[in-house]
Amino acid sequence: MDTERRIAQADRLAAVASTGLLTLPPAPGLDRLTRLASRLLGVPTTLVSLVTDERQVFASQLGLPQPWADAGQTPLSHSFCQYVVDDDAPLVVTDARDDERLRDNRAIDEIGVIAYAGMPIRLDGQTLGAFCAIDGQPRKWTAAELETLEDLAAAVDSEIALIKAADDAQQAAATMRAVLEASHDAYVSTDARGLVVDWNQAAEALFGWTRDEAIGALATELIIPAEHRDRYNADIDRVRAGGRSELAGRRMEMPVRHRDGRYFPVEYTVQVTDVGSPVYHAFLHDISARRAAQRQLRRQAELIDAAPAAIIVRGDDGTIRFWNNGAEQMYGWPAAAVAGQDIHQLLHTGFPDGLAEVREALETAGTWEGELTHRCADGHTITVLSRHARRPAPDGGTEVIETNADITGRLLAQRELQQRNRQLEQANLLKLDLMGMLSHDIGTPLAAITGYSELLGEEPLPEFVLGLIGRIRKSAHRIDELRHNVLAMCSLDSGTLTACRQPVLLGPALREAVEALEADVPVDCPDGLRVLVNPAHLTQIVVNFITNAAKYGGGATGITVRAGDATVTVSVHDEGPGVPAGLRSRLFDRYTRAHETGGAKGHGLGLHIVASLAGANHGTVTHRDNQPRGSVFELTLESA
Repeated sequence: MDTERRIAQADRLAAVASTGLLTLPPAPGLDRLTRLASRLLGVPTTLVSLVTDERQVFASQLGLPQPWADAGQTPLSHSFCQYVVDDDAPLVVTDARDDERLRDNRAIDEIGVIAYAGMPIRLDGQTLGAFCAIDGQPRKWTAAELETLEDLAAAVDSEIALIKAADDAQQAAATMRAVLEASHDAYVSTDARGLVVDWNQAAEALFGWTRDEAIGALATELIIPAEHRDRYNADIDRVRAGGRSELAGRRMEMPVRHRDGRYFPVEYTVQVTDVGSPVYHAFLHDISARRAAQRQLRRQAELIDAAPAAIIVRGDDGTIRFWNNGAEQMYGWPAAAVAGQDIHQLLHTGFPDGLAEVREALETAGTWEGELTHRCADGHTITVLSRHARRPAPDGGTEVIETNADITGRLLAQRELQQRNRQLEQANLLKLDLMGMLSHDIGTPLAAITGYSELLGEEPLPEFVLGLIGRIRKSAHRIDELRHNVLAMCSLDSGTLTACRQPVLLGPALREAVEALEADVPVDCPDGLRVLVNPAHLTQIVVNFITNAAKYGGGATGITVRAGDATVTVSVHDEGPGVPAGLRSRLFDRYTRAHETGGAKGHGLGLHIVASLAGANHGTVTHRDNQPRGSVFELTLESA
């Protein structure tokens, strides 16, 4: 079967293809040998035939008829050389027409092959084909002729080996050039004089010089700074004199120069080959980014050491790997003394929920944060706010970065503050109780004073006496106003200020408030207008607005009411100096006093109480400028 024949063996076919002669143009060395064989043997046709499993290809030929000469090959149906390969031995035929194996071969009729002598062509243990002599007439080959043919076949073997070696070298060079061009590292090669002989694309990008510009230039003038040239030149001289390069095989760093004149750092390695003359091969890459990263790391390390917190790097098993200055100061142990120790044993760590809880959080979430207790070198215990973060370790595995801040003093201050706050709370409650009690206790005698003064005012008494009684009545109303403010403040501070709202006929309520103050303030309110409000709160707010106008605005000049879609706004007008611009944003805040207006000094609670009462009634209070001068204080409530 064909698969059993030598010509079909895969190793042999690969050897034939590896010569490159199946596709290469004619080789001059082989052509000389075919011409020489033709002259020495006196034959019209000589061939160097390489045999595949489908055809024979002529690496060199002389005397073939057309069309075979131009085709440079024949199918195996026209091949005698295939039997030289199959037999791995010479084939000598006087008259192929009489040979049982060859008589039907089409080369006899179509090419004119009658006498044939073929010697095996071998390379690397494989028979590639045959070097053969052909005659168109029967011929008895002499021993001398066959010996000559065999010697010439050996020369063909050598020539093919040289061709293959040259082709391999060319392919290797092409491969090396492709590798060098694809390399991210710059490749620079110089000869024994220091002249550039090779320069890849990465070198063009790195240094700014094109390959054509760099080839033939002195490397020292092109890229090497002046302070490094002596070392380079000395090494070239040493190698040229037969010595060994001190640069070869080492990984080094140095600054180099770009075409634009700037300098930057590179890392480079050098190899020296010596095939007749030494050649330096250097691979270089820019390490500017690495240098910048190193500087950044150094800065970060300095910051870590400068940090007031303790920063500790430990293994998952607790073994301490790094211990910064902050840790030394916090715990009292130097870094050299703690390296390799178990952090939890060293510091007698106290965990809120046990070490297992911390390990589980690091395993699942990668972080943990909480309070721990640690024992310092001098024996005292501190409480720290500790943050743990798990990350990959540089040498494989994982490690934990632990950041600890001493909060012992803060916790002590917090406890003291909490105790102080409790004391203040108790004192404030006592104050509210006393103020509420006094306000209520004052209410009874105050009502009697008000009532009796009103009765006396109706008696036929002298005019000056009635005047005194009127002053008593006004003072009593003022005290009652203050009493209501005190009660409102107590409710505000205790958080119990509420409002039981009900529909109130607004016009009469406003007039009653004005009459209670015995003030002459006109009220302009549409008839029948009702609002939802606590009546007492409404009176207290309006009275406060009117008394405030009397203190700071020269007295209220009028009260107006306007109704909206779902709200009603009550406005108290005055024509005083107005509210200073710097005071308006905090006008209704607690303890805001209007002394900047030049009026009477108050306690700064009135408008704050007004705003709180309005809020309790689902309303609002605001201020705006009056025209042409003065202020307007407004209360907006829900319409009933």
